Amino acid sequence: LAGKSLALWPLETFASCREVKRIVLVVAPGGKKRGEALLKRAGIMPSSPDCIGARGIVVEGGATRHASVRKGIDALGAWLARRGGNGVIVTHDAARPLVERRQILAVARAARRFGAAVLARRAVDTCAVSKGGVSIEGYADRSALYFLETPQAFRAAWWERALKKVKSKDFPDETSLLRAAGFPVREA
Repeated sequence: LAGKSLALWPLETFASCREVKRIVLVVAPGGKKRGEALLKRAGIMPSSPDCIGARGIVVEGGATRHASVRKGIDALGAWLARRGGNGVIVTHDAARPLVERRQILAVARAARRFGAAVLARRAVDTCAVSKGGVSIEGYADRSALYFLETPQAFRAAWWERALKKVKSKDFPDETSLLRAAGFPVREA
């Protein structure tokens, strides 16, 4: 996009937030060197996950989005442990390269205050209900529908408790895991 990798856009935005203490870039298997180059290009110095002073970490992801997020959060393990497991984790994906600093800070603030938050957009299009894509069966009340996006943010301790409580191996996003474990999620 405009001569930059899609992943570079959000990396630069996250790097511009002094409130963001660690950045974990999760890459496809075999993509670590390219990921480290992206961190450097964004002005983030990459290093190993257990390095105390480093801001950027690159880890290889898993077979699904959920597995990749888990690997990314696991890479924060030593850093979070030094803080007693406290802290807010913000997740984002390169599919939404034009994230704004205000959006990152809004979900982080809401998660700090309420426990978990997601960037959400109200549905404005007509939403049809269909069975098998053959015919329209009816229409959903769009006033109650939201499209969930990233960034998403949540307390690190909630994530750990949700993983222990819910045994499913895959979730479409982080807020669905938290909701399945009974944690409330706010719109930011």
